Amino acid sequence: MGFKAVTEAKLFGKVEIVCSSRESNYTFIPKDFAIPNDARYLHITTNNTIYGTQWKQIPACSNSLVADMSSDILSRVIDFNCFDLIYAGAQKNMGPAGVNLIVINKDIFR
Repeated sequence: MGFKAVTEAKLFGKVEIVCSSRESNYTFIPKDFAIPNDARYLHITTNNTIYGTQWKQIPACSNSLVADMSSDILSRVIDFNCFDLIYAGAQKNMGPAGVNLIVINKDIFR
């Protein structure tokens, strides 16, 4: 999640950044991080085309996993069962600008 998105998210509740390479201009995905057990969800951006970073291995977590997959959805093999919510802007891989995709695991509504 970019720094601007974090700033906006803080308007709605507590936000904890568990890993970031902001200090290195987002040039890598940190490997050593801990997800707080009380977190409601973990949000990742699976691919960042601006900085050239991509989650090669999706982190395993006991929390709900939410992903922005705008840059790489439908362009690689990935286990969609790992996620509780996926969203993507379609303009990069699926269709015209303005079209969006949301995939929700119905179990998160229980």
